[in-house]
Amino acid sequence: MTAYIDVRFRFFQNWKSAISFVLFSTLLTVSSHSYAQNLVSNPGFENGTSGWTLDDDAAAQYTEPSGRSGDRLTHWSSSASYTANTNQTISGLANGTYRLSAYTVGGATSGAWLWAYCDGSSYSSTIPAAGWGNWTEVAVEGIEVSGGSCQIGITTEDSEWTSIDDVVFERVSGGEPTTVVIEEADGLCGVDGSIDTNHSGFNGSGFANTDNATGNGVNWTVNVPSSGNYTLEWRYANGGSANRPGDVRVNGSSQAIEGFPSTGSWTNWTSASAEIVLRAGENSIRLEGTSGAGLGNIDSLSVTGDSPQALSCGDSSGDCGEGDSGSSFSCNGDPAVCLLGGGVGDYRVAMEFDAGYNGELEVFAESRRRMYASPQQSTSDARCVEFMVNVRDPEGEPYQSDHGTEGLNLRIREGSNALTSLTFTPVNNPRTLFIAGDSTVSDQSPQLFASPASRYSGWGQFIPAYFNDDISVSNYADSGEGTQAFRTDGGSLWNRINARLKAGDWVMIQLGHNDKTTSASLYRSRITNMVTAILDRGATPVLITPMIRNTGDPLSNQHIWGNLNIRNELIGIANAHNVPLIDLMKLTSEWVERIGRSSAQAYFVDNDKTHSNEMGAELFAQMIVDEIRRNNIGAINYLR
Repeated sequence: MTAYIDVRFRFFQNWKSAISFVLFSTLLTVSSHSYAQNLVSNPGFENGTSGWTLDDDAAAQYTEPSGRSGDRLTHWSSSASYTANTNQTISGLANGTYRLSAYTVGGATSGAWLWAYCDGSSYSSTIPAAGWGNWTEVAVEGIEVSGGSCQIGITTEDSEWTSIDDVVFERVSGGEPTTVVIEEADGLCGVDGSIDTNHSGFNGSGFANTDNATGNGVNWTVNVPSSGNYTLEWRYANGGSANRPGDVRVNGSSQAIEGFPSTGSWTNWTSASAEIVLRAGENSIRLEGTSGAGLGNIDSLSVTGDSPQALSCGDSSGDCGEGDSGSSFSCNGDPAVCLLGGGVGDYRVAMEFDAGYNGELEVFAESRRRMYASPQQSTSDARCVEFMVNVRDPEGEPYQSDHGTEGLNLRIREGSNALTSLTFTPVNNPRTLFIAGDSTVSDQSPQLFASPASRYSGWGQFIPAYFNDDISVSNYADSGEGTQAFRTDGGSLWNRINARLKAGDWVMIQLGHNDKTTSASLYRSRITNMVTAILDRGATPVLITPMIRNTGDPLSNQHIWGNLNIRNELIGIANAHNVPLIDLMKLTSEWVERIGRSSAQAYFVDNDKTHSNEMGAELFAQMIVDEIRRNNIGAINYLR
């Protein structure tokens, strides 16, 4: 079959039309804080020149080893008149002053520049000469941004040569958080009850009084220029004697439970707050009562962070990834394959399925990466499926010889005939969940010629389906690799993660299957160094003990190589550094004990005792997700 689908690029937000509500003012206040983070895609060139555009003489622009950290970018050609221009455009920028910097070694003296072009203004600095081995920082200061995007780049010409590494573009001022206070106009999008005025002390023209029942709540809509942490604060009154708790739901996912304790009377107003994560663009916020008494009276919601704005509330019914409807593509075959193009990076995908279809849905991306799955529904309702895809080159394991299909590609295994629309939006530097591991974790090749029971599948390949579209899962696990490839003093796979790692990210680490010749002290040192480096970056490591091998050995004998006891080492490191640990080895050992070794083998490829098939990868991913929920690990905020 060939399904012709309305597929739309969305490179900017199309705001919905306003509808009539109760008019009143939106208040704005300012406080001091900084939000510096690197906004460059592939800043250390660990993924070659992916994410960068090579203008002029492309052959004179390439990457090679011996960088400041991992690889480096080199400009050189034997031509006396060549020009090399390596650049990228960064969008979704908040207003403010930015700084562009990079490190150079052995470069030119007059024929190379580091530059930025923003809002019609050019900024540049000459890249100076530097002795070989002596990396020197060059910076462009005072870059003013007000139009939301900038082009940055490195240019070399006139037979000069340049080596560059670790490019950073960050906001250095103007990043102070602002607070938008939403009362009864723009931003307030619905109350399961009424706007009342019968209790004094409220601000604005009234307060939200929800009907007293579980599930009733208040809805708001805000827009923010960048993904990140934001503070919500409600002004409320609770004249009852007991708490009136509310579930804080952001874009449909629960992120916090706020207690809203008694204030003594309905005219005593106080504040309650919660820290949540918003994605760049439009966000829906709902506070929903979780008890039969409902919520207290809500006077206002304040949102504090990176330039939040209250949005007029349009009728969003039927909207699913709305964007530019001018570009159409086709999804071919059954299962349907959608080749959407684009380069290396992250994309938010939205797919709408017809209300007349209530069967199963299953969507894969890239190298058979499971992005979404839904069982058959009892009723027929239109379904909007949203997720974020990390497009890499290669698209599966980092060291695979087959790089896969260029650009963003999807495969709809169940429900393709019901697909009615598809949109995808490039997302710059989203919150990311990185994965470090081996073949039991990796994005294995598609193997579509084999049955699902015989396809090698890593749990990291199936775990993206459990996460919402506010986070990108980037899996750098690779077959045959152990801690050597992820060591922080030059491990090639660590370099790839480190080049993109930023504050607020997560890194899952499952290493041990391939450390048979690693001593306990060396293993402990390498994992500890990873944990420390991740924490120093403001990100969060999650240590995961390796799943067992279905050999019949008890837990006490699994993954012990000489003096190295993998499970004991990981538990000790997690305790020493107070970081989360998921004991997958123990969980899978207990699972085999419950169902028996013979039954457990159905979750592994044929007679292989180590590598899971699709059913096993899904089960082990589910075990990890269940532990995230059970232990309230912070990544819970990104689960569906």
